[in-house]
Amino acid sequence: MAIYTIDGPTMPYAWGTRDRLSAFLGRPPTGGPEAELWIGAHPRGPATVRAPAPAPDLAALVENAPEAVLGAGVHRRFGRLPFLLKVLSIGAPLSLQTHPDAAQARAGFSAEETAGVPIDAPERNYKDAFHKPELLVALTPVEALCGFRPPQECARLLRHFDLADADGLSVEIDDLTAHPGPAAMERCFRRFFTLTDDQLAAALERVDRRAAPDDRNTDTDTAAAARWFRAAQAAFGTDPGLLALLTLRHVTLAPGEGIYLPPRRLHAYLSGFGVELMASSDNVLRGGLTHKHVDVPELCRVLDFEAAEPHLCPGLIQEPSTGVRQTSYRTPAAEFALSRVELRGGRFAIPGPALLLVVDGEIELVDEREERPAWTRARLQRGGQALCSGDGRHRAEGRGSFFLATVAPDAS
Repeated sequence: MAIYTIDGPTMPYAWGTRDRLSAFLGRPPTGGPEAELWIGAHPRGPATVRAPAPAPDLAALVENAPEAVLGAGVHRRFGRLPFLLKVLSIGAPLSLQTHPDAAQARAGFSAEETAGVPIDAPERNYKDAFHKPELLVALTPVEALCGFRPPQECARLLRHFDLADADGLSVEIDDLTAHPGPAAMERCFRRFFTLTDDQLAAALERVDRRAAPDDRNTDTDTAAAARWFRAAQAAFGTDPGLLALLTLRHVTLAPGEGIYLPPRRLHAYLSGFGVELMASSDNVLRGGLTHKHVDVPELCRVLDFEAAEPHLCPGLIQEPSTGVRQTSYRTPAAEFALSRVELRGGRFAIPGPALLLVVDGEIELVDEREERPAWTRARLQRGGQALCSGDGRHRAEGRGSFFLATVAPDAS
């Protein structure tokens, strides 16, 4: 059988909501935070295979029959299911973070393996040898921080929050204006993490005083920075990442809009509910707003300090046949492509391998391989998940909509 119904695990990270993800999946809440639903074969959280069950989970299924599950082309190029689909339910700001590029991930993973750092050690930076570009598509309004502002804009905002003459920061802030560029941005960022405890506390007190009136106004970029500074401060107290937060661009996504996060781009999701697709990796280097390990030298070695506009993905809408509407979110990543497919009685051909997540209505998946005496079918409702393998021909029909994750069309 080439259609597998699956159930992904949920991750109880502290920033998750308590009932939104469970409501989406149609089950009772756990009583604790539920931040992420993982749909894929990453060894840290593989989906359980519900039917049929030749393997206990998707990672074992791929390992036992890689070419049949992935298809010859994807197996030859990637040797694994190269993408991981998630649902994010963001109840509080995530840590400031970035992900390594492919070369950095291979080198970092190899170095930590050679050094004998346990894979589950808190100080471990590289959980696997893969990079992690990612795409988030909003299901509700989503707020995020993504990429550094231009140095002069950073200087303006830091001065607005009364840091121009703060002990330990005045030289770096002046340098952002006098020598704008990535080197000055890196010096300023590093300086946030080398302030003494007293200097950091005094700097954060200055920002808090200035942010108090600002965060009542929701109409300006400065007000958004003040609002999220105070929200993160309430969660993390005295954290140098609170200063770094002021150097990042603020982005608001409307439902249906997407944003692509390339490797080496500092970012943080702040609020909202959305679907995320990424290269299958769990490599995260954190830059504050967290109680987890922060390795500032390694973070700065990986980060791109160039100012960059957010890579927004509004979605390309097509109607390939009657009763079918497809919104495609293309990115530079070879490992993945994401579409939202809406069916109103039409039929849609599914390329394999593919992961599917139903978001409303009821969808029926059909395996049409000619050698089978009868079509094999799987019926899914909201929250339902499936893998269509790469060794067959599949279609979706019914009335509803689903997200479809595949490799990029030119990468299979």
